[in-house]
Amino acid sequence: WRWAEWWVEGGDNWEPLLEPGQREEDMTEEELRIVRSTPSSRAEDARRCRLSAFGAALRNRDYDREEGDDREPLERALTAVISTRSLVGPLRKKEVEFFVTWLALAYRSRSPVLGFGEDRAPVARDGFCVHRGDGSPKYELGPNRPLPGKVPPDQERGVFEPQVDEPDDFLTSLESASPSRKKKKKRMKKRKRDEDDSEEDLLLDQLEVEYGREGSDWKSKKKRKTKKKRRTDEDDDNDYVPPNQSDVVEDAAEGADFEK
Repeated sequence: WRWAEWWVEGGDNWEPLLEPGQREEDMTEEELRIVRSTPSSRAEDARRCRLSAFGAALRNRDYDREEGDDREPLERALTAVISTRSLVGPLRKKEVEFFVTWLALAYRSRSPVLGFGEDRAPVARDGFCVHRGDGSPKYELGPNRPLPGKVPPDQERGVFEPQVDEPDDFLTSLESASPSRKKKKKRMKKRKRDEDDSEEDLLLDQLEVEYGREGSDWKSKKKRKTKKKRRTDEDDDNDYVPPNQSDVVEDAAEGADFEK
Protein backbone atom coordinates (compact mmCIF):
# COMPACT_ATOMS: atom_id res chain seq x y z
CA TRP A 1 0.00 0.00 0.00
CA ARG A 2 2.87 2.40 0.74
CA TRP A 3 4.93 1.25 -2.22
CA ALA A 4 2.07 2.25 -4.55
CA GLU A 5 2.58 5.91 -3.59
CA TRP A 6 6.34 5.64 -4.07
CA TRP A 7 5.87 4.11 -7.52
CA VAL A 8 3.37 6.75 -8.61
CA GLU A 9 5.73 9.50 -7.49
CA GLY A 10 9.08 8.19 -8.72
CA GLY A 11 8.47 5.36 -11.18
CA ASP A 12 11.17 2.69 -11.25
CA ASN A 13 14.70 2.02 -12.46
CA TRP A 14 14.39 0.23 -15.77
CA GLU A 15 16.94 -2.52 -16.39
CA PRO A 16 16.48 -4.22 -19.78
CA LEU A 17 17.13 -7.94 -20.09
CA LEU A 18 19.52 -8.32 -23.02
CA GLU A 19 20.09 -11.48 -24.99
CA PRO A 20 23.67 -12.50 -25.90
CA GLY A 21 24.95 -10.25 -28.68
CA GLN A 22 22.43 -7.45 -28.08
CA ARG A 23 23.66 -3.90 -27.47
CA GLU A 24 21.35 -1.56 -25.58
CA GLU A 25 22.52 1.55 -27.48
CA ASP A 26 21.58 -0.08 -30.80
CA MET A 27 18.04 -1.05 -29.77
CA THR A 28 14.77 0.86 -29.90
CA GLU A 29 12.56 1.48 -26.86
CA GLU A 30 10.12 -1.11 -28.18
CA GLU A 31 12.89 -3.71 -28.45
CA LEU A 32 14.05 -2.81 -24.94
CA ARG A 33 10.43 -3.14 -23.77
CA ILE A 34 10.50 0.30 -22.19
CA VAL A 35 7.13 1.78 -21.22
CA ARG A 36 7.18 5.54 -20.76
CA SER A 37 5.02 6.97 -17.98
CA THR A 38 4.50 10.10 -15.91
CA PRO A 39 3.32 10.53 -12.30
CA SER A 40 -0.15 11.40 -13.59
CA SER A 41 -0.37 8.37 -15.88
CA ARG A 42 0.99 6.09 -13.14
CA ALA A 43 -1.65 7.42 -10.74
CA GLU A 44 -4.37 6.47 -13.22
CA ASP A 45 -2.82 3.05 -13.76
CA ALA A 46 -2.55 2.46 -10.00
CA ARG A 47 -6.22 3.34 -9.57
CA ARG A 48 -7.27 1.12 -12.47
CA CYS A 49 -5.56 -1.98 -11.08
CA ARG A 50 -6.30 -0.90 -7.46
CA LEU A 51 -2.66 -1.27 -6.51
CA SER A 52 -2.84 0.40 -3.10
CA ALA A 53 -5.96 -1.50 -2.01
CA PHE A 54 -4.41 -4.75 -3.23
CA GLY A 55 -1.32 -4.11 -1.10
CA ALA A 56 -3.51 -3.53 1.97
CA ALA A 57 -5.49 -6.71 1.27
CA LEU A 58 -2.31 -8.77 0.99
CA ARG A 59 -0.87 -7.26 4.18
CA ASN A 60 -3.86 -8.37 6.23
CA ARG A 61 -4.46 -11.62 4.33
CA ASP A 62 -7.98 -10.49 3.48
CA TYR A 63 -8.23 -13.21 0.84
CA ASP A 64 -8.46 -15.75 3.69
CA ARG A 65 -11.61 -14.27 5.22
CA GLU A 66 -14.13 -16.01 2.96
CA GLU A 67 -13.89 -19.46 1.47
CA GLY A 68 -12.57 -19.33 -2.10
CA ASP A 69 -11.39 -15.72 -2.08
CA ASP A 70 -7.77 -16.93 -2.30
CA ARG A 71 -8.58 -18.52 -5.65
CA GLU A 72 -10.51 -16.67 -8.34
CA PRO A 73 -10.74 -13.22 -6.66
CA LEU A 74 -7.03 -13.27 -5.80
CA GLU A 75 -6.11 -14.34 -9.33
CA ARG A 76 -8.32 -11.61 -10.82
CA ALA A 77 -6.60 -8.99 -8.69
CA LEU A 78 -3.16 -10.33 -9.58
CA THR A 79 -4.08 -10.37 -13.28
CA ALA A 80 -5.07 -6.69 -13.11
CA VAL A 81 -1.75 -5.75 -11.50
CA ILE A 82 0.44 -7.93 -13.75
CA SER A 83 -1.38 -6.61 -16.84
CA THR A 84 -0.46 -3.00 -16.04
CA ARG A 85 2.27 -2.26 -18.60
CA SER A 86 3.72 0.80 -16.88
CA LEU A 87 4.17 -1.27 -13.71
CA VAL A 88 5.61 -4.56 -14.98
CA GLY A 89 6.40 -3.92 -18.65
CA PRO A 90 4.80 -5.38 -21.76
CA LEU A 91 4.09 -9.04 -21.03
CA ARG A 92 2.50 -11.64 -23.27
CA LYS A 93 -0.69 -13.38 -22.15
CA LYS A 94 1.15 -16.61 -21.25
CA GLU A 95 3.66 -14.62 -19.19
CA VAL A 96 0.86 -12.92 -17.28
CA GLU A 97 -0.77 -16.28 -16.58
CA PHE A 98 2.54 -17.73 -15.39
CA PHE A 99 3.20 -14.91 -12.90
CA VAL A 100 -0.38 -14.93 -11.63
CA THR A 101 -0.27 -18.70 -11.00
CA TRP A 102 2.99 -18.63 -9.09
CA LEU A 103 2.27 -15.47 -7.09
CA ALA A 104 -1.10 -16.94 -6.03
CA LEU A 105 0.71 -20.11 -4.94
CA ALA A 106 3.15 -17.99 -2.93
CA TYR A 107 0.24 -16.28 -1.15
CA ARG A 108 -1.44 -19.59 -0.36
CA SER A 109 1.83 -20.97 1.01
CA ARG A 110 1.35 -18.78 4.11
CA SER A 111 5.11 -18.38 4.38
CA PRO A 112 6.14 -15.92 7.16
CA VAL A 113 8.74 -14.54 4.75
CA LEU A 114 5.90 -12.78 2.90
CA GLY A 115 5.21 -10.52 5.87
CA PHE A 116 1.43 -10.94 5.61
CA GLY A 117 -1.19 -11.50 8.30
CA GLU A 118 0.30 -12.15 11.73
CA ASP A 119 3.79 -11.64 10.26
CA ARG A 120 3.08 -8.12 8.99
CA ALA A 121 5.18 -5.19 10.15
CA PRO A 122 3.57 -2.74 12.61
CA VAL A 123 2.76 0.71 11.25
CA ALA A 124 1.78 4.09 12.65
CA ARG A 125 -1.86 5.11 12.86
CA ASP A 126 -1.37 8.69 11.74
CA GLY A 127 0.75 10.74 9.35
CA PHE A 128 1.26 9.20 5.92
CA CYS A 129 -0.36 5.94 7.07
CA VAL A 130 -3.87 7.42 6.82
CA HIS A 131 -5.63 9.12 3.93
CA ARG A 132 -5.63 12.89 4.04
CA GLY A 133 -9.20 13.20 2.86
CA ASP A 134 -11.12 11.11 5.39
CA GLY A 135 -8.44 9.90 7.82
CA SER A 136 -9.10 6.25 6.95
CA PRO A 137 -6.11 3.88 7.29
CA LYS A 138 -4.23 3.01 4.12
CA TYR A 139 -2.92 -0.27 5.55
CA GLU A 140 -6.36 -1.94 5.70
CA LEU A 141 -9.39 -2.00 3.43
CA GLY A 142 -12.00 -0.98 5.98
CA PRO A 143 -15.71 -0.73 5.15
CA ASN A 144 -15.35 1.59 2.13
CA ARG A 145 -12.88 -0.37 -0.01
CA PRO A 146 -14.09 -3.70 -1.44
CA LEU A 147 -11.70 -6.60 -1.81
CA PRO A 148 -9.80 -6.25 -5.14
CA GLY A 149 -10.83 -9.00 -7.58
CA LYS A 150 -14.09 -9.80 -5.80
CA VAL A 151 -16.10 -8.27 -8.64
CA PRO A 152 -15.63 -9.81 -12.12
CA PRO A 153 -13.86 -7.63 -14.71
CA ASP A 154 -15.80 -5.10 -16.71
CA GLN A 155 -15.98 -6.13 -20.39
CA GLU A 156 -15.21 -2.57 -21.47
CA ARG A 157 -12.16 -2.46 -19.18
CA GLY A 158 -10.62 -5.78 -20.17
CA VAL A 159 -9.08 -7.50 -17.13
CA PHE A 160 -9.87 -4.59 -14.81
CA GLU A 161 -12.90 -4.50 -12.53
CA PRO A 162 -15.40 -1.60 -12.66
CA GLN A 163 -14.02 1.65 -11.31
CA VAL A 164 -14.14 1.93 -7.53
CA ASP A 165 -14.55 5.27 -5.77
CA GLU A 166 -11.92 4.98 -3.05
CA PRO A 167 -9.52 7.47 -1.43
CA ASP A 168 -5.81 7.75 -2.23
CA ASP A 169 -3.01 10.27 -1.73
CA PHE A 170 -1.42 9.95 -5.14
CA LEU A 171 0.27 13.14 -6.43
CA THR A 172 0.10 14.82 -3.01
CA SER A 173 2.95 15.87 -0.73
CA LEU A 174 3.04 13.61 2.32
CA GLU A 175 4.78 13.83 5.68
CA SER A 176 8.09 12.01 5.81
CA ALA A 177 7.27 10.43 9.18
CA SER A 178 4.46 9.90 11.63
CA PRO A 179 3.97 12.76 14.15
CA SER A 180 3.54 10.26 16.99
CA ARG A 181 6.75 8.48 15.98
CA LYS A 182 8.57 11.82 15.92
CA LYS A 183 7.43 12.54 19.48
CA LYS A 184 8.40 9.04 20.61
CA LYS A 185 11.81 9.39 19.01
CA LYS A 186 12.30 12.74 20.75
CA ARG A 187 11.41 11.20 24.13
CA MET A 188 13.81 8.31 23.57
CA LYS A 189 16.51 10.75 22.54
CA LYS A 190 16.05 12.74 25.76
CA ARG A 191 16.05 9.57 27.87
CA LYS A 192 19.28 8.44 26.22
CA ARG A 193 20.85 11.85 26.84
CA ASP A 194 19.89 11.71 30.54
CA GLU A 195 21.41 8.23 30.87
CA ASP A 196 24.62 9.41 29.23
CA ASP A 197 24.75 12.42 31.56
CA SER A 198 24.46 10.13 34.59
CA GLU A 199 27.34 7.99 33.37
CA GLU A 200 29.44 11.06 32.65
CA ASP A 201 28.75 12.52 36.11
CA LEU A 202 29.88 9.29 37.73
CA LEU A 203 33.11 9.31 35.76
CA LEU A 204 33.75 12.97 36.59
CA ASP A 205 33.23 12.26 40.28
CA GLN A 206 35.83 9.51 40.06
CA LEU A 207 38.29 11.89 38.42
CA GLU A 208 37.65 14.49 41.12
CA VAL A 209 38.41 11.99 43.88
CA GLU A 210 41.50 10.68 42.13
CA TYR A 211 43.10 13.94 40.99
CA GLY A 212 41.97 16.41 43.62
CA ARG A 213 41.69 20.10 42.76
CA GLU A 214 42.74 19.73 39.10
CA GLY A 215 40.01 17.18 38.61
CA SER A 216 37.44 19.36 40.39
CA ASP A 217 38.29 22.44 38.29
CA TRP A 218 38.15 20.45 35.10
CA LYS A 219 34.84 18.88 36.17
CA SER A 220 33.21 22.32 36.46
CA LYS A 221 34.61 23.38 33.11
CA LYS A 222 33.44 20.17 31.43
CA LYS A 223 29.89 20.47 32.82
CA ARG A 224 29.60 24.06 31.53
CA LYS A 225 30.82 22.93 28.13
CA THR A 226 28.36 20.00 28.04
CA LYS A 227 25.45 22.23 29.07
CA LYS A 228 26.26 24.74 26.33
CA LYS A 229 26.51 21.97 23.74
CA ARG A 230 23.15 20.56 24.76
CA ARG A 231 21.46 23.92 24.24
CA THR A 232 22.99 24.09 20.77
CA ASP A 233 21.83 20.54 19.98
CA GLU A 234 18.27 21.29 21.04
CA ASP A 235 18.16 24.55 19.09
CA ASP A 236 19.18 23.07 15.75
CA ASP A 237 17.63 19.63 16.45
CA ASN A 238 20.85 17.80 15.63
CA ASP A 239 21.43 14.29 16.94
CA TYR A 240 23.02 14.22 20.38
CA VAL A 241 26.42 12.53 20.42
CA PRO A 242 26.93 10.92 23.83
CA PRO A 243 30.39 11.12 25.41
CA ASN A 244 32.28 7.93 26.05
CA GLN A 245 34.77 7.13 28.76
CA SER A 246 37.85 7.37 26.53
CA ASP A 247 36.87 10.89 25.42
CA VAL A 248 36.39 12.04 29.02
CA VAL A 249 39.74 10.62 30.15
CA GLU A 250 41.52 12.13 27.15
CA ASP A 251 40.06 15.55 27.85
CA ALA A 252 40.96 15.23 31.53
CA ALA A 253 44.56 14.54 30.62
CA GLU A 254 44.67 17.94 28.91
CA GLY A 255 43.21 19.73 31.93
CA ALA A 256 45.28 18.24 34.73
CA ASP A 257 48.89 17.34 35.35
CA PHE A 258 48.67 13.59 35.83
CA GLU A 259 52.40 13.19 36.40
CA LYS A 260 52.10 15.05 39.69
